[in-house]
Amino acid sequence: MERYHGALGGLDGDKLASFTSAVNGRRWSYSPHFFEQVRARFTDNDQRALGALIQGLKLQAGQCFEYYAEAGQIVKACYRVPFNSKDDIILVVTTGKKVLTIYRNAIGDSHKTLNGGAYDIR
Repeated sequence: MERYHGALGGLDGDKLASFTSAVNGRRWSYSPHFFEQVRARFTDNDQRALGALIQGLKLQAGQCFEYYAEAGQIVKACYRVPFNSKDDIILVVTTGKKVLTIYRNAIGDSHKTLNGGAYDIR
């Protein structure tokens, strides 16, 4: 599987726009790991806010910072979405709009530990 990151100039804007549009046209589904992460990383109040956010969420291609491709087609992508005044959420989403996992990152986190060697370059 190929792996591309926006900070390394590796995202194909046209493919990403098409993937994001297709994902937005589907209903959300969630992996068991997603629910484990929500219980581990979010308070009860934050879980309610997260549920409300995701219900109406339309992802934007510009929110994607990383994706994975097979045979040139995106199969999953990572989106960074504003959550509250301190944090963003990271959603890892498949083609079928299944959320595989969720993370919480501070708004100012610029991911300085990025390992460029783990990514493919277009």
